[in-house]
Amino acid sequence: MSFLQRVSILSFIILLCVSIYKDLSKDIYFLSEVPNNPTVAQLSNQFSTIKVKVEQGETLLSIVENINRNNTDQLDIQKIMTDFININPQVDPYNLNVGAYYYFPLYDH
Repeated sequence: MSFLQRVSILSFIILLCVSIYKDLSKDIYFLSEVPNNPTVAQLSNQFSTIKVKVEQGETLLSIVENINRNNTDQLDIQKIMTDFININPQVDPYNLNVGAYYYFPLYDH
């Protein structure tokens, strides 16, 4: 086996392990588990939430589209904004802090 093949296989294995670790380390919460949220009872049957760390250049809509890849056709911007504000009442959806964790709606439809 050539050196290039060995390096390629090793790189693939490392990337696979990192990918699996990142997937398993994401926190998924149902609305009933979100702390200090007065609107949990009203929204709990509509969607669940996922805790995501905001990276540089990401916006509320880009994150919601990314975590709801199968449902991007049915996403309504106003509903996303309203749901995000209900989940994170003290957060300005237009000014998310890079490196901070927020709860985002995870639509199951």
